Amino acid sequence: MIIMLAVSFSYAADFPEIKAFKAEGDVMSYEPENLYEYINGAADAYLAYGFSHLVSRDFSCQGLRFTIDIYNMGSRINAFGMFQTERPRDATGLDIGVKAVVSPPYQCLLLKGSNYVKINIFEGEFTFENGKKILEATAAALKGSKDLPDEIKLLPQKFIIVNSEGYNRDAYLGLSILQRCVYAKYKIKDKTVQYYVIVPTKNKPAQATWKRLSDKWEKETLGNKTILFKKIPYKGFTGVVLTDGKIFGVADCEDKKQMLELLGNRVIR
Repeated sequence: MIIMLAVSFSYAADFPEIKAFKAEGDVMSYEPENLYEYINGAADAYLAYGFSHLVSRDFSCQGLRFTIDIYNMGSRINAFGMFQTERPRDATGLDIGVKAVVSPPYQCLLLKGSNYVKINIFEGEFTFENGKKILEATAAALKGSKDLPDEIKLLPQKFIIVNSEGYNRDAYLGLSILQRCVYAKYKIKDKTVQYYVIVPTKNKPAQATWKRLSDKWEKETLGNKTILFKKIPYKGFTGVVLTDGKIFGVADCEDKKQMLELLGNRVIR
């Protein structure tokens, strides 16, 4: 009788060689169809961000035993979105890979290229310093870009709140029409707001998305530009403008006046 294992080994070769660690056991591999067998209820969040495949292996090093899970998210922006969604906001960021954090009592997170890496310590005394060393060794062995995704560079940098950047593939602000949005929080005149850009794709260029928004949202004129806007219950006003082939928006505005002022404020662009 042949027993079919649910775990796939087709991506085992994707696991990098990390010479600083002693491997404990084989590389395990999971794909979208069976990811739930590994992380159960959390699988949906990864699938929503374009999860491609996962390779996982146990290691030991200097009295610690830990699991390294490497989630290939299919693209750099998807991996960035997943990393920013799960990273603890109070954790100190490290310049390892693209971004990394040590998150006591048992976890490290790493972003590099299209890979989102979770390192879970399950035996030994975990400290910030040995967590940092594990991250450095893992990042050095892992292929991929150490730069932020190009899409994040679409956001204005003036007045940005550090580490507030994010990427939402689906239903940004809870609105299904707002997909593939990069965003960040900004502190302007003692007010905290969000700016966002809808990332265009070949199948969904900015003009097509603008047409869909035009059919559903209210309109206002600002100078020679058309502003589309919507009031979201309990979240305030959001508005967008089409400029330079991109849809640029602002959210969390107290009223329409503030929304128009922020969209018309060229200082931060």
